[in-house]
Amino acid sequence: MVVAVDDYFTGDEDFTAEIQQQVETITGWLADPAMDTERRFEVAQPKDLTQSEDLRRFMAEQELAQAQWDESLVVYITGHGL
Repeated sequence: MVVAVDDYFTGDEDFTAEIQQQVETITGWLADPAMDTERRFEVAQPKDLTQSEDLRRFMAEQELAQAQWDESLVVYITGHGL
């Protein structure tokens, strides 16, 4: 799961680009299509993340508590605030 606040609607395109690069890097490591399916993670990322309620809704939709005992879960959070 990737939670990335990459735009504060301030026009800071450099900030947005840097956060997007971080996300691309981590998802490349964890979900590279060249990896075996048993080792590759499925990436979930919210489409719209502008308020804390968006984050709460996304987390609930992912049903994290339903993960099986033999499943790994990675939560990567980047950006500032929300």
